[in-house]
Amino acid sequence: MMSMPRIFVESLRVIAPIVIIGAGVGVFFVFGRKPEAASRGDDAQTAPLVKVEEVSGFDGSFNITVEGGAVPFRQITYSAQVEGRIVEKSPDADAGHYVSQGDFLMLIDEEDYQLEVERLEAQVREAENRLEELAVDLQNTAELVELGQEDLALQQKDLARFEELIDRGATTETQLISAQRQELASRNALVTLQNQERSLEKQRGGLEAARDLARVQLRQAQLDLKRARVTAPVSGTIVEDHVEQDDFVRVGDPLVRINDTTRMEVRCNLRVEELYWIWLQSGGFGDPEEVPQDALFEIPPAPVEIVYEFSGARFVWQGTLSRYDGTGLDPQTRTVPCRVLVEEPTQVRVEGDEAGRVGVQPPTLFSGMYVTVRIPITPPFDLLQIPHAAVQPQNTVWVVRDGALKVLPIDVAWLTGDAALIRKSPDAPQSGDQVVVSPLAAPVDGMPVEVEAAE
Repeated sequence: MMSMPRIFVESLRVIAPIVIIGAGVGVFFVFGRKPEAASRGDDAQTAPLVKVEEVSGFDGSFNITVEGGAVPFRQITYSAQVEGRIVEKSPDADAGHYVSQGDFLMLIDEEDYQLEVERLEAQVREAENRLEELAVDLQNTAELVELGQEDLALQQKDLARFEELIDRGATTETQLISAQRQELASRNALVTLQNQERSLEKQRGGLEAARDLARVQLRQAQLDLKRARVTAPVSGTIVEDHVEQDDFVRVGDPLVRINDTTRMEVRCNLRVEELYWIWLQSGGFGDPEEVPQDALFEIPPAPVEIVYEFSGARFVWQGTLSRYDGTGLDPQTRTVPCRVLVEEPTQVRVEGDEAGRVGVQPPTLFSGMYVTVRIPITPPFDLLQIPHAAVQPQNTVWVVRDGALKVLPIDVAWLTGDAALIRKSPDAPQSGDQVVVSPLAAPVDGMPVEVEAAE
């Protein structure tokens, strides 16, 4: 016979699962029922309140803004053009100094070059004196030739007279032969003088060539003497000096390196979509047959502004987007390296709230400045502008029309500091539409919304 505790335990094993299952069924019927759909009247009462702003047309311009760095327009390594010992060096030839074109930098020992100039000057004078002597000889010889021609003419007349006399028997054969000898001697003397004249003419050509050679050598020596005095080839800042006083230099040895500061460049990188606007503004997407071949490989020149901020003020230089800095995209940044040319690095204007309180301004655009490049763009077609807050994921906007929400696609052309510029399209928002700029928890196309009253 089973004891009472054992009967209780066995009963509990049977009853407990039944109780648990029953409780679960009860909970399902109480909490698992589908709630009744709210009436349309409730929807109207719970329409979300939204804040809107109006879509407006955009007829101005916007700026493409990129960062860049100022670099020298060119960097010149000035080398020795003559050899010798440096006997003098100006303090301005040290690195860090600014020099103007033509300023004295250093002097290479010029004594040997001065002596060479003097030697060649004497050689030129000697050649000129020999030419003058030759000219006198030529003049004398020419006069002798004239006399010889006259003497020959007389001898020929005398010979003709003797020949007539011999025919009449009025003279002897001996006298005729004597006249022939005198005519022959006169003719021989004339030929000798003519040969001497031609020889002197030939000598004059050689002496003139020697004189011209001496003059060329003299100009070279004078040039070497001038090159011994080293002056700044351009206006700029000396960034490296390679020699000191008493150093011996040979032709081609570097002396100084100078940054040409008469013009400056700014190195920057542009994204492809930024280049698109520059090409578009310049008309670069016209008929390919009408575009010059070289223009296909050049960036369209565009006016830009170079901005450097300091102490609350902005210093602005005018520049021109001038060329690509290379031949293609940077493989790391996928941007296009470009150069901006600043023709007047000393011409600067000041902008900003602190402009009136700035005590000094940079005298020039310095190499190494970290600057901002502003490229103004005037779109060649009409755009609309909407607030940044109106742009929703997947390039859509929420437009309120007749109290209902419409989800419309947009094509964002550019983002400015406070607005998004979008292209016009029949499916996109139109000028005057109201776009939602406040957040919505679960936006659905066609859902009713209530516009917040303007303050």
